Amino acid sequence: MVAVVNQSIASDCTGWSAWSDWDTCDDDEQSRTRTRSCASGATSLLTESQDCSSSSGGSSWSSSIPYVTPDPKASFVVSAQPGEPKVLTVSNEKISVKRIIIQVNEETKNLNLKVTQLSGKPDVPAASRKVVDYLEIDVAEIDIDQATIIFEVKNQWLIDNGVSASEIVLQRYHNGWIVLPTRHLSSGTVHMFEATTPGFSYFAISVTEPVASVDSSSQTVTEPAEQEVVEQESDEVTTEPVVTDTTAPADEPVDEKGSSGAFWWIILVVLVLVGVWFFLFRRRE
Repeated sequence: MVAVVNQSIASDCTGWSAWSDWDTCDDDEQSRTRTRSCASGATSLLTESQDCSSSSGGSSWSSSIPYVTPDPKASFVVSAQPGEPKVLTVSNEKISVKRIIIQVNEETKNLNLKVTQLSGKPDVPAASRKVVDYLEIDVAEIDIDQATIIFEVKNQWLIDNGVSASEIVLQRYHNGWIVLPTRHLSSGTVHMFEATTPGFSYFAISVTEPVASVDSSSQTVTEPAEQEVVEQESDEVTTEPVVTDTTAPADEPVDEKGSSGAFWWIILVVLVLVGVWFFLFRRRE
């Protein structure tokens, strides 16, 4: 689109000069001018401008389509033998995966394996946890025993998100997100982890769900209750011998009562005998 933005014309002026070259593009706009002289000494000026983001014909321009940075990738050609782990080292600093160790079940030759650090969620349901990075490991049909993926998470990310290294896990998408066995290897400005997987697909470096911590806390709540039950049972066990010990001395007062009763019976018999003797003695007199 060309627009005339300024024109000054006198009545005694000559014809217009040729247009000047277009100015350099500034804020998506550029302009050019032409003039003509007048008998009075005045000069008429004509200026037109255009949008240089869409202009053509040698003028400068800029595209309205944003440039999209491609996702970082690392490619490998894999040849491996059973019983001989194959180590693939990723040197691209923009990829969180640093090494992949593959153990195959059968001989593999010249298979292309590609690791891609995705800029966003892949075309599958989102992982149900806070995600550090999404990745894809793509390879043709391969029969693997297992693979070990060694990856990193920046310590600053953990600080910014209030997460500890022990909460980081690797998930694999296979008919849903599956948490893989993950182990923390080392700490520093970056934390290193390793996880084992039975196959390749989309992966998510993520944080464990809060539900796990709730379950652990509920377990710690029930443990004291169990301990209290044990302690109560142990009290009952230790109480029984005490009851048994106290019953033995309790028999002694019973024996004393029996012996004292026998004593009074003896006294009574003696008195009876004395009375009989006294009665007979008086009768003789």
